[in-house]
Amino acid sequence: MEMRKYKNLHAFNALHLQQFGLDRIENGDGPLLDLVFQASDGYPDHFRAEIRFINTQYIACACFFLFVTLRLASLQEFPFASRYPGYTIYCLEGDQFPNKPREQYYIIAKDVEITVQYSGENSEVVLGPSDQIEAEGKDR
Repeated sequence: MEMRKYKNLHAFNALHLQQFGLDRIENGDGPLLDLVFQASDGYPDHFRAEIRFINTQYIACACFFLFVTLRLASLQEFPFASRYPGYTIYCLEGDQFPNKPREQYYIIAKDVEITVQYSGENSEVVLGPSDQIEAEGKDR
């Protein structure tokens, strides 16, 4: 099984995982908690990711959702986050469908860690583009 750790959100999104679900909540630093999501391509024993939001201050999202990308959000987009200076605003944003507003879920946390596991063949084909994005250090 191949394992990779990513900090770059673009590297993670390049994997095109489709199913996201809240897996667990763990103790973080002091009174804060780490929020852990699992993401997969539908076959989690074959290809999955663990997305750990470290020291989560705020969460406004569903427990399970499909077809989202993970990106950084701004204070202009989510002004409520101004109550948490020094923290990062993450947005899990759904695909745009006709006649339906785009779903946007927000998480305010200190940081994010993404661990990807792949047990199929041709790992360089599947993980290579994300590895390259991570190595180039493009914007998170």
